[in-house]
Amino acid sequence: MYKSFMIIFNMFLFLKKWKRRREIKKLEKLVKEWQEIQENLINKVETIEGFANKRIKELELKLNQIETQFEIFEKIIDSLDPQKRIN
Repeated sequence: MYKSFMIIFNMFLFLKKWKRRREIKKLEKLVKEWQEIQENLINKVETIEGFANKRIKELELKLNQIETQFEIFEKIIDSLDPQKRIN
């Protein structure tokens, strides 16, 4: 009686440990998948950030060119009509 009880009890413990290990493996798999998703998102964000920085530099350069053209235009206007100089 005692031996059969111990066998059943040990089987129960084994199944309980097996179930727990299985759940832990599932959780580890989910954590690994989450980390991969997170890394992919970080890579995409870095790529987008690179494109955004490049576009910002392009726009700043374009703005500087427009400002330079505007200054030249002001000088031309000033030279054509010296009475209406822009200060």
